[in-house]
Amino acid sequence: MATSRRDREQAAATPTDWAAAEVVTRPRRATVVHSTRVPADLSEALEAEAVRRGVTPSALIAEFVAEGLRRPEPDVLVPLADVRRVIDSLASRTAAA
Repeated sequence: MATSRRDREQAAATPTDWAAAEVVTRPRRATVVHSTRVPADLSEALEAEAVRRGVTPSALIAEFVAEGLRRPEPDVLVPLADVRRVIDSLASRTAAA
């Protein structure tokens, strides 16, 4: 969830009750930073989706990458424009019939 700097500073100054905290005993996995540039509109959409899901943009990107790597690679890659052209052609044939 996006917060302002002032909100974060106020939250940091507020005492935390750790009585209900859970101790994690498993070791943390090392993480690596991969920097990339995306168009501003894509960045805005990413940030909005992260807010909607209640996660950080970084966590959402990691989720997207993991999901993309889990999927099997398709046998044939066809440009989306070609798929649309075929669908339009079939639709016009059906309408003419």
